[in-house]
Amino acid sequence: MSAPAEPPGERGRRDLGDLISQLVIETYKTLPKSGKPNAGEWTILAGIVATRVKCKASHEDHAPSPHSSLDPSELEFRLLSLATGNKCLGASKLRGDGRVLNDSHAEVLARRAFMSFLYSQVELFLEDDRHLCLLDRSSKLDQGAASRLRLKHACQLHLYVSQAPCGDASNFEIGEANLCVSCRLDR
Repeated sequence: MSAPAEPPGERGRRDLGDLISQLVIETYKTLPKSGKPNAGEWTILAGIVATRVKCKASHEDHAPSPHSSLDPSELEFRLLSLATGNKCLGASKLRGDGRVLNDSHAEVLARRAFMSFLYSQVELFLEDDRHLCLLDRSSKLDQGAASRLRLKHACQLHLYVSQAPCGDASNFEIGEANLCVSCRLDR
């Protein structure tokens, strides 16, 4: 008996997500043991990945298409930020002087690293290293004559988090509970 046919485009979306998560997890595994959880402990992993249509001159000038509709072999993958973390500090550990990072959720730390990456991309753009840069001038003019920067058309960003966020973002129906898989990283 053959498996049911997938709707058009579904396989590409699933493969893209699998490749993104694989890149984040495999990169994490290559990092030294220092700072990773010990046996019996776990952490949450988050990463931001850029996908870009492989070098085809015509792609830069055209409107973007969802990368999920493309064959993943047509894409380049680049891990832009990677972080692990768990929760916010308890009230007893909070400091008002800014000497302790209060929010160490993995996705928050990955965003912080991504922001640092974006600042380096602005520097690359301003230094005319545009072939290395993921940014380009926006066609929409800001007030005055200056223009803004935007992500190049052939690029898209993807957030990977190994576990559903906590709080309201993690609410799901009881019937869905059996479908959830926790990707604990205990290596």
